[in-house]
Amino acid sequence: MKKRHSCAYFIKMATLVTICNKFYDPSVSYVDLHILHKRALPSKFCLYRHCLVLHKVFNNSIPKIDWIDLNFQMINTSRKTSFETQNHSVYKVGNNILSNRLTCINKKVPLNMLNLDIGPFKVTCKNMLLK
Repeated sequence: MKKRHSCAYFIKMATLVTICNKFYDPSVSYVDLHILHKRALPSKFCLYRHCLVLHKVFNNSIPKIDWIDLNFQMINTSRKTSFETQNHSVYKVGNNILSNRLTCINKKVPLNMLNLDIGPFKVTCKNMLLK
């Protein structure tokens, strides 16, 4: 059952926001607020962090067991230009396995980007995902 907040709760939250931001406008949406302050949405930041994990596992083979699982689940053909894996989880708890969790970045990371060093890779991912 959802917890319903009282009107006083929302007034208190609005007061806290106005303390932090003097130009508070209650009509601004959550997404527009992030755009206004040049902050990434949590979902986009999560994609960025998954890309960094993919780069570390793919290039350093650390941890070795995750690298092996990732290679077994990757879809490799000669025409593939982007990273793609299959989700082999039977139950929802199977998404805690790293190779299954990386399905959220399917077709978003080009395979030639994985050969870059970590510095240029981060910049490219930020430009690709966070904007």
